[in-house]
Amino acid sequence: MSMRSSSLTRHVFRRLLLADTNASCRPIPTSHAWRNHRPHRACPTYPQRRNIFGWGRKNSTNPWLKEPDITPGLDKMLSLNHSRGTKDRAPPANELIEAFNVFFEAKRRKHRHIPVQEVQAYHALRTLQHLLETNTSQEWCGLTVSMLRTALHALLPLPRQEKDLSTHNALAKILYEELSKRTNADPNADAVHIAQDKKRYVLMMCMTGDLVEARRFAAENSRDDPNGVGRDLWKRVLKGVIKTEAPEEVERTLETMAGHGIVIDADIYDVITRQYAGRDDLVNMKKWYERGSSRSNSVHRVLLEVCIRNDEFDWGQELCRLLLANNPSKETWDVILHWVGIAGKGVDEVDRLMHLMVEQNPDDPHGWPDIVTINGLLEHAVRRNDGYLAERFVSLGNAWKFLPNRTTFMLQIEHRLNQGDIPGAKLLYDQMYRTIGDHVEEAGDLIILNRLLRELCNSSQRRNITQKDILDVEGDLQQLKVTLEPTTIAALCLFHLPRDELSEVISLLKDHSFHYSLEQRQTIIEAFLGFIKDRRYTTELAWDAYTMVNHVFTDMTRRARIELMNEFFERGRSDMASHVFGNIRQQQHPEYRPNIDAYVACFEGISEAKDLEALEMVHNMLRLDSHVEPDTRLYNSLMLAYIGTGNPERALEFWRDVAESNEGPTWNSLLIVLRACELSPGRSAGDREGGGFEKGKWIWKKIQQWGIHPSRELVAGYVALLTAHGDYREASGFIQELKENWGIDPDGLM
Repeated sequence: MSMRSSSLTRHVFRRLLLADTNASCRPIPTSHAWRNHRPHRACPTYPQRRNIFGWGRKNSTNPWLKEPDITPGLDKMLSLNHSRGTKDRAPPANELIEAFNVFFEAKRRKHRHIPVQEVQAYHALRTLQHLLETNTSQEWCGLTVSMLRTALHALLPLPRQEKDLSTHNALAKILYEELSKRTNADPNADAVHIAQDKKRYVLMMCMTGDLVEARRFAAENSRDDPNGVGRDLWKRVLKGVIKTEAPEEVERTLETMAGHGIVIDADIYDVITRQYAGRDDLVNMKKWYERGSSRSNSVHRVLLEVCIRNDEFDWGQELCRLLLANNPSKETWDVILHWVGIAGKGVDEVDRLMHLMVEQNPDDPHGWPDIVTINGLLEHAVRRNDGYLAERFVSLGNAWKFLPNRTTFMLQIEHRLNQGDIPGAKLLYDQMYRTIGDHVEEAGDLIILNRLLRELCNSSQRRNITQKDILDVEGDLQQLKVTLEPTTIAALCLFHLPRDELSEVISLLKDHSFHYSLEQRQTIIEAFLGFIKDRRYTTELAWDAYTMVNHVFTDMTRRARIELMNEFFERGRSDMASHVFGNIRQQQHPEYRPNIDAYVACFEGISEAKDLEALEMVHNMLRLDSHVEPDTRLYNSLMLAYIGTGNPERALEFWRDVAESNEGPTWNSLLIVLRACELSPGRSAGDREGGGFEKGKWIWKKIQQWGIHPSRELVAGYVALLTAHGDYREASGFIQELKENWGIDPDGLM
């Protein structure tokens, strides 16, 4: 049984256990009678409980043992890169070749909606380089044309959230270089596939911002066939130039194209015009349209859509006139109707034109308005956040007896979400499920369903939003086996955690988090940080949340771990805080291992907690840590820790390290050492160096010799030392001479 299916099975049984026996089940979707019926779910009447406070639980199943859902093949590539850091033996070449191929096959087919993330591209790049360097005994290093072509094609689409695509760029370059070596050596290589490889490579260069390489490649491949493959390559370069460079670069690129024999005609101008239209750049769109674009209906439709989005009514009216005079197709009529509906002509005028469409095509139903027409009108109303107009268009569709499709429901759900009507959005979702089922047709559908699920989770405290509402949508999306957005997973975790539904949380994390980029994973980590630091939740629950996030997110930053450690110190659980520090100490990567800041924070927390056992454990870790060189600040925290745990004499041992270091003592060092002297016993028989009293007076003498003007806090520390050891006479005389010697007025602190 796969991980996703086991998760789904658990989810279904949970819904059955939580079901309200008085409630009726949902009917089977009418248009998908074969689809499995979804069991009814209701809010649980009792939470899950644990028997052992904070550290364990009695449970019939162990979700912690569940393997994470990662793209096939990635684990073996991870092993290779791990072996590089640990100097272990690398996996065999044949296993790496299979892993490399399986990974990109999965990305291209099963996981095609999930882009190759930067960290995945990095591991694939290192694996490819390793094979090319070491697997020289096999022909072409064991990498076939099919493998390389699959990998190159699977790199698109690129992850939208990644700012640095240099790894994707480097991987694409090596893939194409190796691919071209093999195809050039094969006289029977398919010319069509070679042309597709070239187009894909130029597109990758443009999308990763490497226009220098894209121009070079396009120029090199335009020599033999300037208006064939070369023309297609330069079109892609033009799109990349418009996307990333100044408008004047378009002119220079056209000059370069002409120099390589590319004919600059209306087709080229159409590419430029459409590209600027896609960016809603009306100024440049008009410029290139007037300069030489074709006057085809397809171009005019694109331009009119831009006018609708940007309220460009005057020019839009002229485009409408041109479209109507040119025997408009069904698609063109739809855009005209969008214009009429949004330009203030009214729904009645749209209805009149729809009847005109039927009159002009009495024998061709394909030319009549349909639900696609209504969806276009509805989409523009939703984008403009015009709720009244959106409802009018829905009513128009009902009047024409158009059956709503998935797009219709999705747009209505989005509209309800925009209006803040979360229960209304959920009712529409239920209606869609009964009518159509739970099939996701487009990426936009998944975006809206993610948003619906997040809004339901965030509104779960409302009376009209039940746990069943959330479980309905969550279970349906699990059944579709899609990867949810990281913000959705964060919202779901924050919904399940307060209800003590920890098996749900760990399963969600293992099913989804390994498909995310480092930045996306950070979104979930930050959500857990907020939950753990929220004092509305018990320390037991906060510890469970930490255990899960630590188990799944080994890339959690040092800063985040220190914050969590401090949180458990503040909650009065130094044992848990020390355990968190131990997890930091176990990290292998230098960025995640403890530094001076981590040790200082831990020792200061231990000082407040007065936990000698934790202190000894962490101090031993410091002794064995060859990556940290103690400084004054670290010695200060160690002194505080030993003072806090009732060992001031041990704290004084570190004073010698501070005094003899190149950095020397700070104000805090002086305050801390005086406190240690205050709490240490006086001279005992046979004690050559003296006790705390003698050392404190010696240190004060040194302060005077160094010419240091003491602060009020330092003076108070010395007075406390004198009085703690019973020298009241000297303390009294010292206080009386403060004004004269140091210009300090005595206060209650002294």
